[in-house]
Amino acid sequence: MRAGTAALAAAVLSVFLPTGCQRSSGPLPEGVQPVSRVLALGRAPVAMGSPFSLSSGAGEPEFAVPVRNVTDAAVNAVLWTVVPFDRAGNIIQDGETDGGYEDPLNPIRPGEEVELTFGVSSTDAIRVKLVLREVVYVPPIPRGTENPAAPRKWANPYYRAELAVARGIALPR
Repeated sequence: MRAGTAALAAAVLSVFLPTGCQRSSGPLPEGVQPVSRVLALGRAPVAMGSPFSLSSGAGEPEFAVPVRNVTDAAVNAVLWTVVPFDRAGNIIQDGETDGGYEDPLNPIRPGEEVELTFGVSSTDAIRVKLVLREVVYVPPIPRGTENPAAPRKWANPYYRAELAVARGIALPR
């Protein structure tokens, strides 16, 4: 009876453990560092490229941005603020929105680069700036333990300043 119960418990745990958890083993992919080191250096767990337009005309504009996980932790969510601009280069009033990627069942793996797409509600938007707001990640399972780590949140300490720069009301530092 106990062997059957243990097998059932193992099967249930394998289904319900967060998929972002993994045991750290072997060398890290090129350009990937332990999440603790990245955070200690004051950096974000992801690197975001420049957003680009996917739109070809009518309808709400669609954009994409390359995002790379630069840590050994699985990334469950990347949240940002979108600042849209019109053809003349002016900020679209009331066009700012929050957006991002959130999928704990399909996290961005260590070293993986993905292209995330998003829409903008204003049909006048021809380009956007993104300001990284938060990243939710799951650290690797520490050696010597079987318990997965709980998801953790990194909040951009420079978010307000970077948003002001994106809006054009402050100088970049």
